[in-house]
Order: sequence, then C-alpha cells, then structure tokens
Amino acid sequence: QRQRGRGGGAAALSAAARQAAAQQPDISIAELMEAYRSATAKLDLEFANLDAQLQQQGGGKQAAEMVTFAQLRNHAIAAHVGELLLASARVERGSRDDAALAIAQSTFKAMCEPRALEPPVRLETLAIILAATADISQTLSVREEVANWIGFLPARTEAERYLHSHVLARLLGVELLDVADLDAYLAHNVDQGRSAPWLEIALGVVEIAVARYRLAVFPNDFPRLATALDVVARSANPPAAALRRLAATLNADHQNRLAAAKLQAQQQQSRVAAAPGRPDVGAGQLVHQTPASAVVGSP
Repeated sequence: QRQRGRGGGAAALSAAARQAAAQQPDISIAELMEAYRSATAKLDLEFANLDAQLQQQGGGKQAAEMVTFAQLRNHAIAAHVGELLLASARVERGSRDDAALAIAQSTFKAMCEPRALEPPVRLETLAIILAATADISQTLSVREEVANWIGFLPARTEAERYLHSHVLARLLGVELLDVADLDAYLAHNVDQGRSAPWLEIALGVVEIAVARYRLAVFPNDFPRLATALDVVARSANPPAAALRRLAATLNADHQNRLAAAKLQAQQQQSRVAAAPGRPDVGAGQLVHQTPASAVVGSP
C-alpha cells in the first residue's frame, strides 16, 4: 500500500512543539533566527558525523538511502529538529507570517544544496521541517509558496537533476506537493520527450517516489506523465536508455509489491492460526501491480 500521512511525522512534531511552546514565553523573529542558525549548525555537524559513520560501516549508497528520520527518533538529530520547531512555535503571534516565510525559505534553500543528500536522510529531515513550518502561520500558505519555488530548482547538470528529482519526491512525501499537481508539472515539462533534462528528472521522481519509497503508484497516480512517456516510447527515435530505466524501475516496484503482499499474507495467516475462527485473507486481496511492459511500449 502507498505510504500516506504527513511524511515522517511532521504533523506530530509540529503539534508537540506547539504544546510545549504554550508553557513558554513568546520570542521575536530575531530570536527565532538565532535559534534556527544554532539548530541548523548542530544538525550540519550531526549529519556529517552520520554520513561518515555510514561510509565506515560500508553497504554503499543503497544502505545510506534506507536510513529514515523515523529511525533517528532517539538520535541528536531529532532533538535538534525539536529545538528548531519549538523556537518556531514560540514566535509572537503578530510575527508568525514573517517567521513561517523566513524559516520556509531558509529550509527550502538548504534542500537545494549539493550536500542535501549527504546522507539522504538529511533531505528527508529538511522536508519534514519545511512541512512542520507550515503550521506556524494560520494565514500564510507554505504549500503555495513551495509550488512556486520548485520552478527555480536547478536542472543544468546531471547532479542538479538528480537532486531535483529527490527534492520533488521528498516534497510529495510530506504532502507539500499534491501527486496530481506533480503529475501535471512533470508531464508538461517533459513535453512529450522533447526535453531530455526533464525526462531524466521525471524518471528520477518515478524511481524514487514509486519504487524506492512507495509514496505513489505508477501509472495510477501519474496518468498524464504515463501518457507522455507512452508517446515517447512510440516515437520514431525513442530514447532506449531512458525507457530501459523506466522498465527497470517499474519491474523493481512490481517485485517489491509482490514481496510485500506475500509477507502481509503470511503474517495474516500466522494471526489466523493463532486465533482460530478469524477469516483468512483471500488471494483477491493481494496487491497487484501492472508490469512495466504493459505500461510502456517497446522502444
């Protein structure tokens, strides 16, 4: 099943910060920005240490990508995020619009830096902070601001496009981007395959959001992009490498979902065996994902 809810627990973190702030005096924007700089400096140090630790442990890029913010609940990183959100929640009421905008802009800028993926959980953490910031103000829509800011994400180099895809996927994960809006945005920029850089970004988003983190389902959640990619696949000179990448992504997602469904069925059967009389899970309830070959035509 697709993962949902304010990704990484942003809503719960924001609620906890507001509850704690109710027992403390208000602070000014200047004090907030001082607290923000202090917390982010501590986070930078902790992420650098974590990145070094992950590299020492081995396992490579794939192992680093499996580390999530939820797994760092008892880590200093989570504590520093809590400090930042508490300071944000303490801002005097009349300044909360300006405070929300300042924190959101600074956080989004940090998400666009090359080190944002060192390690990958840094980007997830920043996205969670950005989503939690949306609760500071009752009138400023951080979500609308983000929808405008993504148009300025860099896409000149391969490294920038790689980060671009990750940022879009993480914003989807914390629900600061709606999947239908992201679908339309990607399909428009791919321009039926006429934009090679955007084709690379779009495939990256599918790879990350669908196959890796299961934030969405392809093609169900990306009908416009799927149509655009179908046009690309049926063109006179289709980009074979790009289509192979998409097919590999969808096949990996298909296998992951089958494995998850099998595990779910086994767990259900174990529960039924432990509690006689409860209904078993029928085969029709298992998740089925359309194979890649049925979605994208052969190049």
